[in-house]
Amino acid sequence: MKRIILLLVALFLACACVWLLLWNTIASVGSKAIAQENRKNIVNLNIGMPRTQVLEIMGKPQKVEAYVLAGRIIEFLFYRINGFKYYPQDCPQNFVPVAIENKNGLVLSLEPNFYRKILILSRQ
Repeated sequence: MKRIILLLVALFLACACVWLLLWNTIASVGSKAIAQENRKNIVNLNIGMPRTQVLEIMGKPQKVEAYVLAGRIIEFLFYRINGFKYYPQDCPQNFVPVAIENKNGLVLSLEPNFYRKILILSRQ
């Protein structure tokens, strides 16, 4: 009886490992395809471009954040530009932040350093 239980546990663990490996492979391929498409489209964005046009060119962002700074709301649309390997990490270097001022809806910046500065200022 103990052998059967041990065999079932080993079989379950083996299946779980295979499933995890398969899922990570599928997710990795998907993230790379998204990143490739975003890298192709991002060159069409410009400072001063309306938010609606950004969404037409880039589509739905992978994530969104907003910060209030001196009464201004600055929204960041994040687009994946690097696929992930093995684990779906949302590392900052995997995304490009598109900064949009909410008042006029225009692109302020496409630079990761701008995002980092706003993040630091919003925490002060």
